[in-house]
Amino acid sequence: MLVSQQLTLPNGLVVRNRLAKAAMAEVMAPESHNPAEKHQIAYGEWSKGCWGMILTGNVQVSEVYLGQPGDVQAQASPSEATKKLWKEWATVTQQFGTPAIVQLSHPGRQSPPGAGTRSFFSKNIAPSPVKLNMGSNFLAKAAVTLMFGTPREMTLEDISLVIKQFVAAAKQAHDAGFKGVELHAAHGYLLSIFLSPQTNLRTDEFGGSPAKRAEIILRIIRQIRAATSPSFAIGIKFNSVDASSTSSLDDVIEQIGLIKDAGIDFMEISGGSFESPNMMKEPEDASPSSPAPSAPASSKAPPTAKPSS
Repeated sequence: MLVSQQLTLPNGLVVRNRLAKAAMAEVMAPESHNPAEKHQIAYGEWSKGCWGMILTGNVQVSEVYLGQPGDVQAQASPSEATKKLWKEWATVTQQFGTPAIVQLSHPGRQSPPGAGTRSFFSKNIAPSPVKLNMGSNFLAKAAVTLMFGTPREMTLEDISLVIKQFVAAAKQAHDAGFKGVELHAAHGYLLSIFLSPQTNLRTDEFGGSPAKRAEIILRIIRQIRAATSPSFAIGIKFNSVDASSTSSLDDVIEQIGLIKDAGIDFMEISGGSFESPNMMKEPEDASPSSPAPSAPASSKAPPTAKPSS
């Protein structure tokens, strides 16, 4: 396999090589949370890089819960002015033929005060009221309490709303001319903690087994496909640390299979979270031949794309 080799995703999208510009935390949006001139400049430069694919930074699906104050945020009913800004963003990013994918996210229990419209006294949301664990020392515990607190358990109505928000955001990206979306299910964000038995303690239709913990993602994928088109790419970002233990490996493989069958076009393996920051840096004993924590899972996962002839 050559880095320069083309790849055809299941939806038919041709990626001209194996290099992708990864999503980054740009934090460049103004108070409107729309893409702005800074996005035009940055993505205009990235568009010249001959990438196979360009992934945007986090685009939040909820105005109430943002990851950072400068996040771009999708809207259920965007104005004509907002639609124009999104189309300009898509156009400049893809001006040299590289397909652009919008990364969609909901921070869940990791939304800090002031980032969205959530009041200081209201709680973040999560599948279960499991508090972030960033360490046992006093400063770590105090920081979590002040920044995030203990989330409240989502109701079925909350879950239904989040599904609708992801679908609406994907529809906005589709209508703007982007070639697809990537669901952010890593780094401890909302979709990520639904997948994990450590943070999803539910016993209803959205928890209690690997399949049920993946149910919210399966519904999002199916509804995005119905709301957009067969040629619109749908990807997902997983957390490698969730598959780093033998006990969780089979669960992750089962979830990957279900997500693939739901109609996913590509998967990204990432690493790290607020609770496992060591995954975000290179270990001191790393070598080119050192396996990633996700290697067992990714090697067993079914392929989602094929080389172009």
